Amino acid sequence: MLTTIYLLVATAIHCAIVILAGSLGAILNEPSRERFIRRFLAIVLAVVAVWFAWTTRR
Repeated sequence: MLTTIYLLVATAIHCAIVILAGSLGAILNEPSRERFIRRFLAIVLAVVAVWFAWTTRR
């Protein structure tokens, strides 16, 4: 049961990210904001990696 809930929540979050990215495509591709967005997304990716490493440690 918990696995099903986890799967549903993860799928919903990923769908929301895809829909949001598609609707914000013009803003995300604007050259003046490109550097900030790239840095922000890199930081978010690093935070997720640290969280994943932390939660799966032995």
